[in-house]
Amino acid sequence: ATDGFIMKGPGVAQNYTFEGAPKDGTLTTAIGAGESYLVGNPYASALSVRKFIQDNPSTTGTLYFWQHVGETDTSSTNTSGHNYGGYVGGYATINLSAAVAANQTSLPADGRAGALGTGYVAPGMFVPIGQGFFIEGAAGGAVSFNNSQRTYVTEGSTSVFYKSTDKTKKTKTASKSSTSSNGLPVLKLGFDYLSEDQVSFHRQLAISFKQGNSFAVERGYDSEIYDIGVTDAYWKFPTQDEKFVIAGVQAITKDLEVPLEVVMNYNGEVRFSIDELEGIEEDLFIEDKLTGVSYPLSKQGVAITLAKGVYTDRFFVSFEKPK
Repeated sequence: ATDGFIMKGPGVAQNYTFEGAPKDGTLTTAIGAGESYLVGNPYASALSVRKFIQDNPSTTGTLYFWQHVGETDTSSTNTSGHNYGGYVGGYATINLSAAVAANQTSLPADGRAGALGTGYVAPGMFVPIGQGFFIEGAAGGAVSFNNSQRTYVTEGSTSVFYKSTDKTKKTKTASKSSTSSNGLPVLKLGFDYLSEDQVSFHRQLAISFKQGNSFAVERGYDSEIYDIGVTDAYWKFPTQDEKFVIAGVQAITKDLEVPLEVVMNYNGEVRFSIDELEGIEEDLFIEDKLTGVSYPLSKQGVAITLAKGVYTDRFFVSFEKPK
């Protein structure tokens, strides 16, 4: 009753019917430590992300939603449109502090000219009826759905149902109403790069700032990245092996520097930009420790040329330009 389902459609309009009585009350399953598990909202009502995370300490405190936009090839005899490697889409991610949209591309969706894959949105704080999502096991143990997690919220910016690109609201980044309601300062950082096929991609990262958090892993505030590419960027902290798409760290101070790791599979340009700010008044910079240059961050972005390789302990988000 709690399992999620994945299926490959025929590429044309298709109805799928789930039969059975609406669920009510407490429903339980189990997850192993380090295990990824596809579950689904079992109720005929929306589900609170916050309450679900709080009720299930067996998980890492993160929900992952696959957003499928299309396939790279649907017209030829090539099978790329029928396997994961040919899919256009990514994992939208949410925890207690923030939400990010899936890795984005302007690649034409499902092979149709002009059908751009730009309908990416961040998850809202409520999971709509019938929506499936991945969770990951922390210590592992029971996973519980219960009526206290249920709420009456209709589909919209706070309750996003992920479906085909034709019916998804087209927006490059998340609206403020779709993010967490924790009230924390949050930066959503954009990273633009080229794929192996020379297609432009846009990775969205988020970071929240809270007194008492740190560069250690805090459940519900730090979310590992689910779909790292051969060229990509993510939060990477000195004492942690994990790579994060959402991170939670200490409160903002003038000397705070948040480390990024960048992996490059080509020689060329990448760009950092501000996708969204919540509750941050300080100036923001991308600091390059190798060159000593500090680039002011803006929505227009900062272009940096890099050689192929992995860049650790070189790039940081900072809040005061070095003198």
